Amino acid sequence: MSYTKAARELNVTQSGLTRSIQQVEERVGVRLFDRDRGGVRLTQVGRDFVARAEPVLRDADDLALVLQRAATGDQGKVSIGMAPMPAKSILPQVVTGVLNAKPDVRLDVTVREADSLLELLLNEQIDFFVSLAGQVTPPDRVFAHKIAKFPMSLVVRAGHPLLDGAQARRRKFPLVMSAHVEMADEVRLKLDPYVNIDPVLISSDLHLISSVTQNTDCVWFSSYLSAAEEIKAGALDTISEFNSIETDVLLYRLERRTLSPLANKIIRSINTLTRNIVSDAAQPEWGVA
Repeated sequence: MSYTKAARELNVTQSGLTRSIQQVEERVGVRLFDRDRGGVRLTQVGRDFVARAEPVLRDADDLALVLQRAATGDQGKVSIGMAPMPAKSILPQVVTGVLNAKPDVRLDVTVREADSLLELLLNEQIDFFVSLAGQVTPPDRVFAHKIAKFPMSLVVRAGHPLLDGAQARRRKFPLVMSAHVEMADEVRLKLDPYVNIDPVLISSDLHLISSVTQNTDCVWFSSYLSAAEEIKAGALDTISEFNSIETDVLLYRLERRTLSPLANKIIRSINTLTRNIVSDAAQPEWGVA
C-alpha cells in the first residue's frame, strides 16, 4: 500500500493525505496504519474499520444517487387524489403515461369524493388532488388552479324520450349525479325544464351510475368524458342541446409546501393530458360536438 498512489487516486497531495490519517488516529486514539520502509499496512483495527466502512460508503453513494434521481424527477413517490369523474376521464392515461416513462416511480392513487380528498390534503397524506369546481370550499392555505374546462351534458340511455325533441317538455325526468356539485344558477335554469333538480341518486360509483342510466329513464348530469366507453358502444347518448355546458376542473395543493420534482412533472402531465382529452373529445367523429 502506498500513500503516494492513494493520494493520486484521491486527487490530493500525499502530505495532505498523511496529515488527515494522522489526525484521525490521534482523535480516536488508535493506530490504523503501520508505516515502515516496506510501505504502509493496515493494522488489525484498520482492517476491521475498512471492512465496516466499505458498505457505509456504498450506501452513501446510493443515497447520493437517490437524491440526484429525485432531483430530476426520475424516482420517488407521489400521492395523488382524484374525484370520481375526472378519475374516470383522465386517470388511466395519467398513470399509464407516468409508469411507461418512469418505471422506477411509486404512485399512491386515491379516488374519493372531494371533501374526503380535502381532508387527506390538509393532513398531508396526499400531495395534491383533482376535482370539479364547486365540490369543496377549501381554506386559505389550500391553493387551487384551473386545469381545463370539462364539457358537461345530460347523459341518457339509448332511445330515451329526451332524444326525441317533441318529447322534451312533456315531463321532468329523475336526475342522477356522481358527486355533490353546487350548480351555477344559469345551469339550474337550463336543466330545470327537463329534470328534477334534486337528484334521486348521488354515488361516487360511476359503474352504478352508468348502469342505472342505461336501464332507467334517469338522466345523468356529468361530463360525457366519464361515459366515453358507453357512448361509443351505443349504450348511452347525450342530449346535444346541453353539450355547451362547461365546468372547471381544479387541482388543489397546499400553499407553502414544496412538491417534489416528480410531483411537479405529474401535475404538468395532468394539465397537458386533460386539455388534449377535452380537445379530442370535441372533434366531430366523437359524436358529441
